[in-house]
Amino acid sequence: MPIHKPHVSHYGRGAIQPIDFMESNFTPDEYRGYLKGQVIKYISRYQYKGKPIADLAKAQTYLAWLIEFEGGIDERREKTGRRNHSCKRLEGIVGAGQKRGI
Repeated sequence: MPIHKPHVSHYGRGAIQPIDFMESNFTPDEYRGYLKGQVIKYISRYQYKGKPIADLAKAQTYLAWLIEFEGGIDERREKTGRRNHSCKRLEGIVGAGQKRGI
């Protein structure tokens, strides 16, 4: 589930969020590549768009997911033999950044 949830009505629609679907159905390499691509996209364009802080916050969200994915993949494989994406413990990291205006 995405950490950075804009207050927009379309984010609450649908049975599953796209990020959850991708994490569940992509291979580890596909998911990793998607997250890395999103970080690069938001970091490389933030200065040229109208809301640079919002784009940096989005990059931070994707980077937090990538950090959790990379840090927990071996642990999850040992315990369950599968991946499990949970960003709850990263909400504090992103929340702290948002308090600083990131």
